[in-house]
Amino acid sequence: MGYNRHARNRGWWGYMKYIVRKYGSGKEPSSDLERREMEAVRRAVDETFRSRDGASRIEFIEMIYWRRSHSLQGAAMKIGISDRTGLRWHGEFIKTVAAEFFGDQTLREDKGKKKGEKDQWSSK
Repeated sequence: MGYNRHARNRGWWGYMKYIVRKYGSGKEPSSDLERREMEAVRRAVDETFRSRDGASRIEFIEMIYWRRSHSLQGAAMKIGISDRTGLRWHGEFIKTVAAEFFGDQTLREDKGKKKGEKDQWSSK
């Protein structure tokens, strides 16, 4: 049951958020799809942890998705970063999960894009 109808309606971004949320539940995966989802999140966590400010980034994601104790803005405030940095860290993590799940390097490559630059996922 890895891909529910609610996540499907939000597209790939919503689906990635859904599997990140599920990762923190502690529930064992019961299907091949769920194992693939959990593995993608685990690899994204490992990659993020090795990055600059990795421990803070994981704590940030943990507060939002796994403990569900803070909003994105609240977690940013607690860590001591700006809202904008929090949005960037969040987006980079979700894109890393997607790249791990779909095996698509283009999601990782646009991490360093400047404001206003379009990527392949932009609709405008």
